[in-house]
Amino acid sequence: MKILLALLVIVLITFAGYHFSFRKVRVGFLSKGLWLTGNEYLLVGLALGSYGLGLLDADTLKALTPLSALVLGWAGMVCGFQFEISRLKRMRFPYLWAAVISGLVCMAVTAVCCAFFLPLFPGLKALGSPGAILALAAAAACTAPTGLALVAEKTLAAKRDAITLLRHIAALDGAIPLMIYAVAFTVLPLAAEPQAGQGINSLLAGGAVLGLVIVLFAVLLALRPSQSELLLVVMGMIVLASGAASLTGFSPLAANFLLGFLLVNTVNAKERIYRMLTSVEKPAYLLLLIFLGALWSFSPLWIFVGALLFVLARLAGKISGLFAATRLLPLPEKTRARLGLGLLGQGALGLAMMLEFALKHPHSTGPLALGVVLGATVFADLFGPGLLRGIFYREQRP
Repeated sequence: MKILLALLVIVLITFAGYHFSFRKVRVGFLSKGLWLTGNEYLLVGLALGSYGLGLLDADTLKALTPLSALVLGWAGMVCGFQFEISRLKRMRFPYLWAAVISGLVCMAVTAVCCAFFLPLFPGLKALGSPGAILALAAAAACTAPTGLALVAEKTLAAKRDAITLLRHIAALDGAIPLMIYAVAFTVLPLAAEPQAGQGINSLLAGGAVLGLVIVLFAVLLALRPSQSELLLVVMGMIVLASGAASLTGFSPLAANFLLGFLLVNTVNAKERIYRMLTSVEKPAYLLLLIFLGALWSFSPLWIFVGALLFVLARLAGKISGLFAATRLLPLPEKTRARLGLGLLGQGALGLAMMLEFALKHPHSTGPLALGVVLGATVFADLFGPGLLRGIFYREQRP
């Protein structure tokens, strides 16, 4: 009964959010970063979780695994659809490689900072394992264009080249970190738990199962399903790919990313599939936030220190990544490394990594990593747009 009630409440909240969230309303400067990014649904999930009503407790979340698998699969497949090879070839070469360099440098800098500083605090020592560090670093590399969306249109028009560069980076910088995370998820011990780290055999088994899913998907698409049938086919394949990946120890998120990448580059129905995926973008993202909020933990209190350190490490990584890109690539003039402040918004892909990580490792490491990243996410959405506006204003001064 509790599971049905929780499912009903989630559906009703998501339906309401589909119609009323992400709208331009008159709110305060700080609260705008929360309202227009949907992060109020983190608080909704928190209220439904163990810190509130207890409706989404550990047992209920475990029973809702198919729904969370669907959300993770959607996030991975949408990201995979961004990497259509023919479209990538039309992009400016420096912008494409700027995204790659920025993501890798940010991941490396964040990994070094987290590995050095987080284990220094008693309550955060569990985050010192190599796999956990890589998971945090991969999430840090993923960017959402939140800050850009909250900057005035007049400013965006005046900084067109810089904004175009930042948008390219925000769209593409998470792919390689996701693949590194997937290998770590499968091979490395992400947490100090017996079931962690399944080894190379699991990686190979995950690849074989994904191949079978792709073949089945291709057969079903060859039957030319209607739009309503296509919705069922895609949802079914996402859940199947997620479930098969979980059974083999592979990352369901990465499995659906690879599935989306292969579909967008091989099948004729890619436009129909992509329209279907984007049509459920808002409810799927709200579900992701609700699940994250329900899993959010504030224990131990050292987690707030970890969130602050993660923000600073991510900030250093974003600035360092853009600095490296400006030195190695022929980017537009007046591109400054400090524009990396415009990349502080935490991407949905990074949040999905943390949800997957927390569900995989519900003891100690999972909640710790999730709490650190969510705290940093709220901070970035509150202050990131203001920092970017300040930089643009400073550059416009005579």
